Amino acid sequence: MIGGAAAAAVSLPDAQALPTNRPLAFRIMRFGTRIGTHTVDFKQDGTTTHVIVSARILVRIAYIPVFRYVMHLEETWRAATFDRFHSATNDDGKPCRAQGDRKGSGLIVQGSGLIPYVAPADALPTTYWNKRMLDGPMINGQTGRMLHPVVSRMGMVDLPSAGTPIPARHYRLSGDLKLDLYYDRQDIWAGLGFDAMDGSRVTYERL
Repeated sequence: MIGGAAAAAVSLPDAQALPTNRPLAFRIMRFGTRIGTHTVDFKQDGTTTHVIVSARILVRIAYIPVFRYVMHLEETWRAATFDRFHSATNDDGKPCRAQGDRKGSGLIVQGSGLIPYVAPADALPTTYWNKRMLDGPMINGQTGRMLHPVVSRMGMVDLPSAGTPIPARHYRLSGDLKLDLYYDRQDIWAGLGFDAMDGSRVTYERL
């Protein structure tokens, strides 16, 4: 069922809220072993910003691949207004696509096996790089499904990274999205953690 259109487009206070000159890279860790990478790159075209997100995971047991994950997502921002996203994912052999396009005051979202709907104007995809995502409803960047997690502030921590530990603010998401997010003192994405389906802990360490 398609919901009601939202009243206004989501805009950030100023262009500085978009880290257009700060590409991000993480190593994905499980049991102390690197199992993948996650990168966020920014390309500027006049007042338009393209955000390119890529993730790759390969889990091996006794050198035998047992799990593969590849995701590519692109966001477009017009000045400081979120405009659209599209993604393609291979989740261990299961293909999945999602996209959202702003039409007037609403964001029309489609996804594999998903009935198209109009998302609230302040909804953002779960690409994590933009801390503003925590302020409103979220769109699962892989499936397009609408999410309304509870966000709890957990305080400051010294977050492991590929270099010096990063002082970071810890946010715990619960409900229909369960994970831990971390942002440094400049509100730049610093890390992520979640429990995999097999109960193992997966963490992102910034490079």
